[in-house]
Amino acid sequence: MGLLGDEVVAGPLFDTFKNDTFCRQDAGKALGLLGNSGARALVSTLKSDDEDVVVAALKALGDVKPGERRPDSLITESLISVLWRKDNTICDAAVRALGSYANAQSVAAIIRSLQDTNIYSTESVSARALERIGRPCLPLLHSALNKCNSTNDADFAVWAAAALADIGAVESIETLDRIARSVWSLPDRQPVKRPANPMELSKDDDPLNAWNWRNNTAIGTLELLLQFGNGYDREPRPDACAQATYALARIGTPTLTNLMSLTKGPNAWGRCCALEGLFLLNLNSPLKEPRAILAIIERLHDQDEQVRITARRALKSITRGGTMHEIFASAVYSSIDRDQLNDASDLAAAYQAFLEDDIVQVFSFGLEHQRLTYMDIMQGVRHPFSMHARLPKTEQFAGAILHLKGIVLDSLLEDALVAATFEPAPGQIRRALKLKVSDVQSVLPKDAALLEFIRYHHYDKGGSELRYGVMLMGGGDVALIGSNSGRPVWVPLGSAATIEQSVKRYRDMMRGDQRGEADLLHSLYTLLFEPIQQKLPSSITTLIVSPDSELNFVNLATLLDARDRFLAEKYTIKYVACGRDLVFERKAGTATRHMSVFANPAFGVKPGRVRSSNKNLTVNDNYFSFQRQL
Repeated sequence: MGLLGDEVVAGPLFDTFKNDTFCRQDAGKALGLLGNSGARALVSTLKSDDEDVVVAALKALGDVKPGERRPDSLITESLISVLWRKDNTICDAAVRALGSYANAQSVAAIIRSLQDTNIYSTESVSARALERIGRPCLPLLHSALNKCNSTNDADFAVWAAAALADIGAVESIETLDRIARSVWSLPDRQPVKRPANPMELSKDDDPLNAWNWRNNTAIGTLELLLQFGNGYDREPRPDACAQATYALARIGTPTLTNLMSLTKGPNAWGRCCALEGLFLLNLNSPLKEPRAILAIIERLHDQDEQVRITARRALKSITRGGTMHEIFASAVYSSIDRDQLNDASDLAAAYQAFLEDDIVQVFSFGLEHQRLTYMDIMQGVRHPFSMHARLPKTEQFAGAILHLKGIVLDSLLEDALVAATFEPAPGQIRRALKLKVSDVQSVLPKDAALLEFIRYHHYDKGGSELRYGVMLMGGGDVALIGSNSGRPVWVPLGSAATIEQSVKRYRDMMRGDQRGEADLLHSLYTLLFEPIQQKLPSSITTLIVSPDSELNFVNLATLLDARDRFLAEKYTIKYVACGRDLVFERKAGTATRHMSVFANPAFGVKPGRVRSSNKNLTVNDNYFSFQRQL
């Protein structure tokens, strides 16, 4: 109806606008399209006591397209009259609408909204309205700036600088620079020689230097405003500080340290501006500073929704040309190279949280090959295990193992269970990702230790190497040797190539293809268990083992210590796919039973040369059996 342009429909549309809440927005747009009659109808509602009606009318008036049928003078006067209502929502909507009218009345009113504390409008809304008008507002804005004569005008100067930077009128900030120096009684700026390459300034160069004299003047002014925002002669203003920094970022000056600190400020709008500034800096030159990336990541879970949205936008810009996995990995290892281990730990934790959010989505709806493909993306040094292995926070590392180890297999088994029983999925993956280290420790017997073996990439500046390691967790409050308060202990075991060569010989031995069993079992004990033994207190009598990769083919019970005793003679050994199985497994009965295990039989072969003092255990080249009471 609005597009037809027939003013006969103005009455019905106006009735709909006033009385139909659900259609009010569309009716307002239609009235705006009618031109004079529709605009006059909308103007008539501005005196209403219904805030929703007034705000909707203001939005519709701001959307009226320019043309012969638009009564600019009437609309502008009506919008200005609304500015004196003591209602922040209405005043903001009125200023936004004024930004659609590039006439002297509108510009003067918007500038007044920046200066006059009696107008209940947000400074940021006014600055954006001036940006929308663009260069036509410059003469009046310059005139207003020239009237600044005290530090009380500094608020206006900050937001004027933001508007000028948004408009792109960097040369106009020369006026602001002169006024700022006059207000604060600062010496005039001395000309600075333009560098051949402004991106290669030495520490002795003027840090405010830039591509040319105009930019240099602008940057100097905004640095002054930034000082004001940080508490220059008055209380700190995080919002003004962030807005000045945002303007600096638009021009391209490096203000990384200020931006990073402002992302943690108490003011939500200030945090948004700082994140926006990081985004703009990244557009000029890709951010590679790990702390800057971490500053953005930390805001992904901010309590303010707009801050979260801005953080996601900034982070997305940083990942241009690479995956999020690569960006995180680069940031973590860059921090490690600089010996900033706390920063690296925070980044690794943020990366793990990012992965786990993705895993819930991919594993909930993805097919098997999609899940495997996703996990392949984070192989090598991009895997959280490889990151945590270089960092000091072992409890964080242990949590990553409990969350991610064998997660694909668990998800596929859960799908198979659902298909077989037609019962709803128990949500095993989500439960696994919420598991805490203390949850596992609480179900471990006091005489037991959990051995979580993993295969990972060990990173150093020269590259990476595949290695094995094991995370030890004691039951209850049992303190492992070298650990305080029952914390997990990480034990590196060594090169994967060396260990897997011995594992291959072990497998050949069990098939009867190789001799020298005792030496090999001693060697594997030294490689795999001796470093673990040094961390186990004497109270530990049960080992719960979760192997990984090639270690799945090694039975720890068969390893021989220095006294030629099998490990099974000293410890009760149990196996789990992952430590989280201890928390989620179904409780079994407690009846006393016997178990006999027979593996890899070769009938007719005489007992081998390796025997145990335990009469229930026999091992030879082709045969292993073990019997005991459960």
